[in-house]
Amino acid sequence: MLSATIVVDAIKPLFLEYQAVGVRFHQTLRTEPWGSRTFIVGDPDGNLIAFASSATSG
Repeated sequence: MLSATIVVDAIKPLFLEYQAVGVRFHQTLRTEPWGSRTFIVGDPDGNLIAFASSATSG
């Protein structure tokens, strides 16, 4: 279950930055069937945090 969803304008640069510093992903960057791009990370307490962009942005 997700604890939070954060909507960002440019998701790919954020994903690449997280990847470069070794963040462990629950779900890597993907394009959802409805066009939104998302990835999910877990924090040290086990909470899942989704990052999403609109279908028309980054």
